[in-house]
Amino acid sequence: VCSSDLPCFWTPEMPHLYDVHLEIKSGAEVLNTHDQQIGIRRLGVRGRDLLLEGRRTVLRAVRVESLEGQLSDVEQLLSACRAAPAALLVENPSDELCRQASQRGVLLIAIVKAMRADVAALLHRLSQWAAVAIAVLPTRFTDPMIDRPRNLLLAQHLPEGGATDTADWADVAFVDSANVETLAHHA
Repeated sequence: VCSSDLPCFWTPEMPHLYDVHLEIKSGAEVLNTHDQQIGIRRLGVRGRDLLLEGRRTVLRAVRVESLEGQLSDVEQLLSACRAAPAALLVENPSDELCRQASQRGVLLIAIVKAMRADVAALLHRLSQWAAVAIAVLPTRFTDPMIDRPRNLLLAQHLPEGGATDTADWADVAFVDSANVETLAHHA
C-alpha cells in the first residue's frame, strides 16, 4: 500500500512506475525535453545476502539466448517469468524488452557483451529501467568502475571450473553451473 507522502517502490509483485517529464530551459525557452518511466527499486547486497525489499532473496532465472521472435513470444515469456516467479537472463536486452519487463514486473539480469569502451554507456542505459536488477560482466573485466550506476548491481561471471575469486567491483558472483557443489562454494 502506498501513501501520497511516500513513493511506491517497484517490485515484481507491484511494479509501480512513474512518468517523468524533464525540461531544460533558458529563461522561457525550452532547450530540451525528456520523457521517461522510472521505478524505485530496493535491491542490494548485505554481506553474502541478496536483499529485495529488505528481505533475503535467491533469484531464479530463465536464460534466453535470443529474443528475435514475435512480440507475442516476448509477452508469453514475460508472463511465464512473472508466474514462475523467475528473473529473465538475457544478453544486452533492448530498451523495448526493458520497458515491457518494467511494466510487467519481471526482473532482468543482463549479460553484458560489449567492447570495453562501450561497457559504461551500456550500463548507464540499462540502469534507466526498473526491471534491470543485475548486469553480469565477464571475468576478465578488471577495470575499476569509476562512473558506475548506483542503482544497478554488478555481477562477475565466474565460469564453472574457472577463477573463484570475485573482483573488488563485483557486488555478486554469477556462476553458470548445473553443478550443485560449485554453486554451494559461491553461495
